[in-house]
Order: sequence, then structure tokens, then C-alpha cells
Amino acid sequence: MQTNFKNKLDMIDETIMFVDKNPTIVAVLPALVTGIVNLKGLRSDIKAALLVQLGIITGIAYDKKVARALLVKLTAKTARQISSYAHTIGDHDLESSMNYNKSKLEHMSGQNLKVAAQLVLDSGTLHTADLADYGIDAASLHELKDAKTDFEEKMGEPKVARAARKTCTAQLKILFPQVMDLLRNEIDKLVASLPDGNEQFQDDYKNVRNIYDRKGARIKPATTPGNGTITSVVTNSVDSSFIEDTTAIIVELNKSAVSDEEGVIYFEDVAPGVYTIKFSAETYVSKTISGVEVLADANTDQDVALDSDESDNSSDDNQPTQE
Repeated sequence: MQTNFKNKLDMIDETIMFVDKNPTIVAVLPALVTGIVNLKGLRSDIKAALLVQLGIITGIAYDKKVARALLVKLTAKTARQISSYAHTIGDHDLESSMNYNKSKLEHMSGQNLKVAAQLVLDSGTLHTADLADYGIDAASLHELKDAKTDFEEKMGEPKVARAARKTCTAQLKILFPQVMDLLRNEIDKLVASLPDGNEQFQDDYKNVRNIYDRKGARIKPATTPGNGTITSVVTNSVDSSFIEDTTAIIVELNKSAVSDEEGVIYFEDVAPGVYTIKFSAETYVSKTISGVEVLADANTDQDVALDSDESDNSSDDNQPTQE
């Protein structure tokens, strides 16, 4: 979930909890009761959208993990068997080419794992007639082939997750403005219109309503007068989770920074200008974004979503350049 969405959702939940604890005061104005009912309805719609998104993304990630584990297991097993056969007959080239243990395969990218599995499969197929005594037959090779095909299919499915996330985000971009309009133009005004004697309730309500602004505000470090700042939040392109320890480099300045546990990167004291920023993180595909404009005495937000190096990294023509 995007940070701004989460902060607003926290505020909505806190607001609902607060008014529910003060039903007698709320009941003074029937229109306020109606507004709260409508707020809860919109909150339910938001929750439903998020659950759909989370369910799809979690399911795809789990299925891919299971498929990968099976492919690693079968590839390592078959490679060991072929390696033993190759050593027996003195085929050192074949033996060397089967140097795939489980640990090595587990640390490979998805693409490299597919290549390794295909090489082992091809070698097993080529020597099938001689491998029966080593535990390899047509059925075991077919099992390896099926595992490879299944993993390839699962590797393509993050596109489905990304599409689901985009659909959810589109829904949220409609629902959240409706919530904010309801709060600002109905509920806030009605709370402010409560009869005298409810001042403490009104003050507490204002504090609850301001929670998301306090949580969501990005701290802008002090800078040299005339310079600006750049703030980025780095997330996983599939599930929007924060990516810690991402390195960002402003290419023109050779200036670098690293993201914290919430994926936030700060660049301070950046002279006004247009820059190129390269983002890189372990197990993710690097992404380079050009045309990042920094203005004097201002902050530039430049969030970025990175693709896992095991996911399908196809992108639209107008996406930032990936390296």
C-alpha cells in the first residue's frame, strides 16, 4: 500500500474509533450520525479493495516460491546423478557442466535458474540410454521438464499482481477523495457546529483528524539557502512493500544515499538543476530515472518502484529506463 494511503487509512480508522466512543455527543446532530455511517461504508469499500489486492499478490508470491523450490530440488538431484555418470566414464567436460548444487541454484536469479535447469535437462535427455543405473529415466526427466515449465509460468504471473495493484490503486484514488470530501465538507463542519459544552470533544476530534498529516509528513533536512532536497520512497513493484538498503546515486553529482527501513532516501543540499538518479538494491533490477528537477529552497518527491530480478521486467514505453 502506498505510504500516503496508509497514513490516511490510519486517520480514518482513528476517527471512526473516536466517534464510536462518543455516541451520545454524535447523536446530538442526526446529520452527523448519517455522515459517520457513510464514512464507515466508504471504509468498508477501501478494506475490500485492499483485501482483494493482498490476496492476489500473496497467492502469486507463494505459488512462485513453491514452484521455484521444486525446480531447484529436481535440477540439483538430476545434476548430481549426471555428474556421477560423467565421472565414471571420464567425461570431465560433462562433469564440470553439472556443477549445480542446491545452494548454488537457490541463489540464482530466476532467469539463470531456468538456463541451468534446461542445460541439465538437455544433458539428461542426450544420455538417457546410459543413465538408467543412475536413477534417471524418461519419467524423471519429464518431471524436471514440467517443473521448469511451471516455474516459467509462475515467473510471468507477477504481471497479474501488478495489474491487480494498479486496479486497486485506481479504486483507492477514487475512494480516498470521497472520504476526504465527506470529512472536510460534512463531518468536520458538523463537529464544529456542536452546541457549547462540547469543546473538549471538538479539540480531541481535531487531533485525531491530524494524525495522518503528522505521520505522513516527510522531514526535509536543513539545507544551504538556495539549494533544494530530493526525497524518495523505494518500494517493491509487486506488493508495494518498502525496500531497505537501496542505494541511490545522483549521477551528475556522484552523490549517494541509502534507504532506511521504510524505504525513504533523502538527498539534502542539492543545487537547483535537472538530474539523473540511479536506484539499485540487491535482488532487484536497477532503475535509472532522468529529468529529476530540483528547485531552489524546495523539496522534490521522486518515488520509485523496483522489479525483482526474478520477475518479468517488461515495461511500458514511457517507463523510466532500467539498467
